[in-house]
Amino acid sequence: MKKKLLSSLMAATLALGSLTFSPTAAAEILEYVGTGEYIMSDYETPVVAKERAKARAMANAQEQAGVYVERHLQVNNHMVNADVINVITKGIVNLIGTPQYKQTPIDEDGGSYQIVATVRVNIDSDDIDKWFARDAQERETLVEQNKELQRSNAEKDRQIEELKKQIAGVRTEADQERLTMKFESADREFQSNQKLEEGNKLKYERKFNEAIGAYTEAIELNPKNTKAYNNRGFVYSDLKQYDRAIADLSKAIELEPNFENAYNNRGYIYKNLTQYEQALSDYNKAIEINPDFALAYNNRGNAYNDLNQYDQALVDLNKAINLDPNYVGAYINRGVCYIYLGDYERALSDLNKAIQLDPNFAEAYAIRGYTHHMLKNYRRAIEDLTRALKLDPNDAYKYKVRGEAYRALGDEKKAQADFAKARALGYTG
Repeated sequence: MKKKLLSSLMAATLALGSLTFSPTAAAEILEYVGTGEYIMSDYETPVVAKERAKARAMANAQEQAGVYVERHLQVNNHMVNADVINVITKGIVNLIGTPQYKQTPIDEDGGSYQIVATVRVNIDSDDIDKWFARDAQERETLVEQNKELQRSNAEKDRQIEELKKQIAGVRTEADQERLTMKFESADREFQSNQKLEEGNKLKYERKFNEAIGAYTEAIELNPKNTKAYNNRGFVYSDLKQYDRAIADLSKAIELEPNFENAYNNRGYIYKNLTQYEQALSDYNKAIEINPDFALAYNNRGNAYNDLNQYDQALVDLNKAINLDPNYVGAYINRGVCYIYLGDYERALSDLNKAIQLDPNFAEAYAIRGYTHHMLKNYRRAIEDLTRALKLDPNDAYKYKVRGEAYRALGDEKKAQADFAKARALGYTG
């Protein structure tokens, strides 16, 4: 019974993408100007060279905005690392108008140019806080996807610099043709990654169909863009189109057999489909490829929770926390594991830590409230569930559990009000 009730509560609280977040302070709209320079060689087209300069200008603007984002998070007691700050900033930065370009010849024959791009962007401080209304898995996945994209972009930049070094060695038409083809290939890969980044921002904004369109364009530009397959697959998962999701993630793995994130993401889908053997196989492979992959340990531990294999779950969740001491989702999942084991003291310790790290995470308050309910600390259960409902006011099951706490305290009027609210929101249990 305990597991059934907790599973219902977690199923409700995991749907955090749909909640309305209430900011703690008045919103601020801030603007930034970013500049970026790119030196275009004889072998490149002005269109792509301008895109490269624009990408650098956007990175410059995002870096400036990131300083504010970090300060805002600190003021609101959010303990996050640089990777999270980078993802949030990229997701909320909006381009104002069109970029401006200045193109200056830097050699006598006019074949090489210095291109300087200037962009204006803004951010809304309310959008920073909305990050914490996302499902824990989604947040972790967005961070991993962004880290992959940064690594890929850095590698593409190194390839371009290496190609430019080869220009001096061109002696024959055959050499020229080979180098031209290499630059054209590099341009397509760059443009593919730009579409990938566009898709990531659209996914961040929950414009799922538009994100799928951008990822599809990325694949058309570069059919070997495994990250586009991976990310499109995850969006299909958001849309519950699981066959398509698995097909895309499997394609990413086929193209890149050591792509740990694709294994982890496919495992996550299999787990949600209760296909635990396939899920564990994929998590195992992700961890084999990357033994320091905290997200995969967390997800495998969560799967072991579902399978009632709590000792194995604790091993994995301990590992996830050791690798990332600020991993909110791992503390919550370990707390849930302790609840299943009846170790409420340790469960509360982990849930307290999760709330310390993320004071606006409804799931943590809801599960801590459930724990107090199990311990018959009904007033504290009501306090936590009330806080959870302020963050997530459309969750029927939270009202149901709070109603039970009111009933246990003898306040039948409030209990019936909560039960009625739960029914109005669709609760039928």
